[in-house]
Amino acid sequence: MTKRGFTHLISLETFNDPSNGYLVEDTCYFGAEVFVSKNHGEGECLSMTKGPVSCSHTWKIEKFSLLCEKQYSKEFSVADFPWKILLYPRGDSKEKDRSLSFISGPCLRVKDQIRDIHWDHQAKRWFDKTGYSWGWAEFMPLSSLKDKSKGFLVNDLCIVEAHIQFIGVVNNLS
Repeated sequence: MTKRGFTHLISLETFNDPSNGYLVEDTCYFGAEVFVSKNHGEGECLSMTKGPVSCSHTWKIEKFSLLCEKQYSKEFSVADFPWKILLYPRGDSKEKDRSLSFISGPCLRVKDQIRDIHWDHQAKRWFDKTGYSWGWAEFMPLSSLKDKSKGFLVNDLCIVEAHIQFIGVVNNLS
């Protein structure tokens, strides 16, 4: 739309010139602040970080076979924001005694401690403080988790990794 925004930001010649640093190894990163107006005086502002902030967190769960109820990982920080992983070791209400269930996780992996063939799922979505109510009810069948030849439980230890890429923050303007 030419009514809002820029019709011409920089010339293509300037953009393509490697000495200017806009295009490096055929890669360019763009950032934007987007203002969404819901009503007069209300809205949201998306502030992007200068570059993605990536973080990995490893959760070592000992005495896994003794767990019955939901478990939370210790809190960890990504870009100064607190995170926790919620695990249902015997499955949530939909998958009780059939699957390992995770709630509130971005990219999660259960590590294969023997063969290095991990079990993982990746979510591509935005998270907010209320985003704890979604996840994977059927993350992994308990039969696979307990199969000793697969190496997901070794000496009653289960290792879970979370990989998070943080790109920005949405703030209310009201």
